[in-house]
Amino acid sequence: MQNRVYLRLLLSFIIVASFYTLIIAVSLVRSTYSQQRADAISQIKSNLQQEADISDQQLSAANDTVLSLTEKSSLQNLAQTPPTGYHPYARVYDDIMANPDYANFSSQYAIGIVRHANGRVISSDGFFQFEPYLKYMEVASLKPQVSQFFKKLPDNGIRVLEANDHVLLLRNTSLDGGEQPLTFLTTWEKSELAPLNIYNNKGQLKLLDTLNPKAKKTLPEIEHIADAFNHAQASASSVMQQQVGGDQYFVRQSNIIPTIMYTYVISNHELSQMPAHLVMMLVLYFFVLLLVGGLLVYILTRRSFRPYAKIIDEVQQIDSNVRPQNAEVLLEKIHDLVESNHQYASMQNDVTHDLKLLFLKNLLLNSYSQKDISRFADLLALDELQNGGVIGILTFSQIALSEEPLGINERKDARKKNIVALWPKPLNLLFDIDVNHYAILSEHGPNTTDDFVHTLNHTAVQLSKRLKIPVHALISIPFHNLNEIPVRFADVYSTATATPEDVTTKPTAIMLSNGVYTVETEAAILASVSQRDFAKADQLLDQALTKTLTANRTTLAALTNIKFVFLNTLKRTLDSVGLSVTDFIDENRKVVNQLDLETSPKQVKASIITLFHDAFDRISKLSKHHRTLEEHIIDYIARRYTSDLALSEIADHYHLSESHTSRLIKEHLGISFKDYLIQLRMRQAKSLLNNTDQKVADIAEAVGYKNVNTFIRIFKATTGQTPGKFRRSTDID
Repeated sequence: MQNRVYLRLLLSFIIVASFYTLIIAVSLVRSTYSQQRADAISQIKSNLQQEADISDQQLSAANDTVLSLTEKSSLQNLAQTPPTGYHPYARVYDDIMANPDYANFSSQYAIGIVRHANGRVISSDGFFQFEPYLKYMEVASLKPQVSQFFKKLPDNGIRVLEANDHVLLLRNTSLDGGEQPLTFLTTWEKSELAPLNIYNNKGQLKLLDTLNPKAKKTLPEIEHIADAFNHAQASASSVMQQQVGGDQYFVRQSNIIPTIMYTYVISNHELSQMPAHLVMMLVLYFFVLLLVGGLLVYILTRRSFRPYAKIIDEVQQIDSNVRPQNAEVLLEKIHDLVESNHQYASMQNDVTHDLKLLFLKNLLLNSYSQKDISRFADLLALDELQNGGVIGILTFSQIALSEEPLGINERKDARKKNIVALWPKPLNLLFDIDVNHYAILSEHGPNTTDDFVHTLNHTAVQLSKRLKIPVHALISIPFHNLNEIPVRFADVYSTATATPEDVTTKPTAIMLSNGVYTVETEAAILASVSQRDFAKADQLLDQALTKTLTANRTTLAALTNIKFVFLNTLKRTLDSVGLSVTDFIDENRKVVNQLDLETSPKQVKASIITLFHDAFDRISKLSKHHRTLEEHIIDYIARRYTSDLALSEIADHYHLSESHTSRLIKEHLGISFKDYLIQLRMRQAKSLLNNTDQKVADIAEAVGYKNVNTFIRIFKATTGQTPGKFRRSTDID
């Protein structure tokens, strides 16, 4: 017995120590990870600035060389007429080698000049045919892109290409009086153009030309990054950071050639990693904690634990002559024994309760055979559920504002605490199925189920108010023993996310699969309502409900489907006379909520008939001159046409489909919704142009156009004139 108590205490200490070690580890790792990431980003930005400045210096020197060479007569002669003989090429070569700008950087890049793609290249390394020159410079793989550049040959165009460890700069230059533009080919080794000392060398440094189609194929994200860079209006010397997928992109624009982006790409994994020394420190801390804790538990257990046999031996060893005088000693021994028993019983109850919760959660998820269910039920004394009960589901449809900073497990804990706090009695059988669904078990009794339904509904309402999000409650069909719990739970869980509000916003009817309630039956009910024959409509409704509830009451899913079907019929009944479904639901909230929770076919029928009777009363009170649905829609457009109005907004407001809404407008007006909207906006725009001095951009916004160019285009297409010309012609008149 002593060993069992010792092992339980030690296990408890290990769990607590592990928990706190985990908290410390998460805190330290998060802090270290964030700091390391921030340092890495700062270092990368600084290094990329230096790399870009060094590369820009090289590009600037190459540009200066090209500009100074274009002033030489030898190059002007080369551009004017095709050279004949050796001497024109030799003069160009001499001018290249004598150029002071090139002389300062001749060890870092090579320069070549050519008239056309198949011409002879005059370079700092001699004379070459075009293809051999590309091979000599180790950029032969770039020939297709170079050929593409020569085909388009933009005036003073620049293109930067990368091949393995080399960078090629193409610059097309038209000389004054030259018949043929000259193309300058400047080649660097990457190590000469930039030292590549970027952070830990685990990323990739790229010189990307945003005008190069090949670069866009190699790195599709460059277009988005360049757009983001321009949108941010960043200075050319600043480094912009952007995440694309699992990679971080660091971009700096060249000060010399604006189309070049110095781009460093590194994966988030490589950007910051777990420090090995921190892991070792945490592991060492955990083992030291376990060692110290184990020793303390052992020492304290040895001192405070008094087994029965030892106490009895000590009592028996007291001399019979002195036993009466040692009554206090005996009482102290008995007190120690009772205290030990009390602590053990308390520990045993806690463990039993935890096992009970674990068993029931797995039972809900259908993890046991019937044999296992019977065996565990006897061991855990689940008498309160052996005679049956019900399962309640609370569904959180959204994330509350106060929950946004929380992780999934933290959100689960917070929601369970809210449920327990709002439940009027101690709540022992509460389970989180997932982050949005929570199951509560209740035993069966004469008044227990009714109280449970009321409490569950009240808790859902209070949770909605507290968190300011929709929270729905749903009750299962009662189970009669533990074996039925998985079936009933699967049934109620499969329909837990559906609510009456969801149904009443759907424009399409959900007819029952067994054919008892068909589209024709619903059409007959709607026809009776349109003729104001409410007695016949009530009779058809009663017959349809009786038949469907008789044929579909085996599962909760079927019962829920019946609710959906008839609530959709109710929605179309209200829509047919232009009554607001939303207002109707709000005013009958109590009945709707009760219907949502009902599992008795009799009560379901009573609630549905109550809702229909209220709808019939409202319809009967409408005057003969009450506006039609089409008139409501036209009035809605007239009130909101100056906003960013869409057909979907109108359809949602009146709980119709977009196609049905569009058809109603066209049948009533003779023109489409889009044409009518333009007509209203143009009429108002003309009035403002005639009677005010507002700017055209302000008038465009006032009549519902965010883009003034769109307004001008539509105005001209409608009136044949631009807004400015229309205003001027009106002023003349």
